[in-house]
Amino acid sequence: MKEQNNNLEIRISALEQKIRDLEQKKYNNKIELTGISGIDSINDDQVTKILASKLDMDASSVKSIKQIAGRKGKNGFLLLELSGKQRVRNGFKTQE
Repeated sequence: MKEQNNNLEIRISALEQKIRDLEQKKYNNKIELTGISGIDSINDDQVTKILASKLDMDASSVKSIKQIAGRKGKNGFLLLELSGKQRVRNGFKTQE
C-alpha cells in the first residue's frame, strides 16, 4: 500500500510538471507591461514602436496589444503578443 501511494505521488508530480511546461509554452510569445499609469490613454501604435526599439526588433513583430484592466483599485497592464517567429525567454527575445 505504501509503495502504491509513493508511485501515485510520483505520477502526480510528473503530471503537475507537464501542466507547468504547457502553461509556460503557451505564454512564451507574450510580454506583460505593468506599472504604467494612465493605461486607458495609451496609444497602441506608440507602445509598439517604443517596445520594438527597446528590444531591437521590428515593430511588425508585435501581433497584438491588449489593455487589461486592473482589479480592485490596482493598475492595469498591457499584454503584447509577438508574432509566431518571435519568442521571449527570461526577458530576452529570440527567433525560431
